[in-house]
Amino acid sequence: AYRRALSVFGEVAATAEVYQAADLAARHGWELVHATSQAQVALFSRLSRLVTEGRMKWPEGPAADKLRHQVGRFTVDTSSALPKFTGGSGKAVDDVVFALAHGLAGANVPEPEVPFWADAAYIESLKGAG
Repeated sequence: AYRRALSVFGEVAATAEVYQAADLAARHGWELVHATSQAQVALFSRLSRLVTEGRMKWPEGPAADKLRHQVGRFTVDTSSALPKFTGGSGKAVDDVVFALAHGLAGANVPEPEVPFWADAAYIESLKGAG
């Protein structure tokens, strides 16, 4: 996948999770991030809110179908103090969702002042939607 992206976009600034990417990051000068709970909350909160609010623009084609499928299986559990994000039941591959979330972070999409799961106005708006 990296070679294909390189052939399309050329060398770009990138972020990679430390897990199995340190060698690539060192070779290409990428930023390395640790997949801590706090980092993943920030990463996936942005993605979840864009999808939930209908602001995510979906491309067309087979690759986009895979993306929509994986994002559709991705869940947010807000029953604890720190939300948990999972790629669905079983051994569903969620690499595409991680790539999308990191891409959004790299695009510097502004963080909401209040996370959607704690936004009283947003929660109230859902009560009439059902």
